[in-house]
Amino acid sequence: MYPLPDGTIREHYSNGSVIRQGDTISIKTKTLSGGRYIEGASEIYYIGHKSPASLNYLVGTYCTFDIYTNTVAGRAILERCDTKEKMDKMASTPEIPPYIAMEIRDKRMVNDSKLAARHFLELSTNSPYASIFGKVPGYYKIKFDVEESFNPQKTSVLKKTE
Repeated sequence: MYPLPDGTIREHYSNGSVIRQGDTISIKTKTLSGGRYIEGASEIYYIGHKSPASLNYLVGTYCTFDIYTNTVAGRAILERCDTKEKMDKMASTPEIPPYIAMEIRDKRMVNDSKLAARHFLELSTNSPYASIFGKVPGYYKIKFDVEESFNPQKTSVLKKTE
């Protein structure tokens, strides 16, 4: 469910499969594009050696496309609902329970849709600063010029005056 600026909600559906492999559950979905389904999102949740039916929450990560065709990735928390009606109600409201919101807040990365950048400057608005990062790492030699008569025993301590 995507809340839109005009107050309406846009629903987005994916078709896929849930696969348990060892101690993980993965969800692979397909998205309708150009009249056919293509590989879409991927989610993975660690469940250990427990039965999924015994878990109230699944914590994992996702990687998908949003409704604006940006690639997005982040932390995901799935909560078990007693009924389908309760699940639909929780999914259709823009409110997120605080115990989940505090865990996923600022854990979402969005890569704006860019069609095959031709130059590194087209990758990001930060790209012009890339040359700085190339100059920062390395080994540095620091030399302190100190008077020859320097005696650490005679250094004075500055006192705060009011």
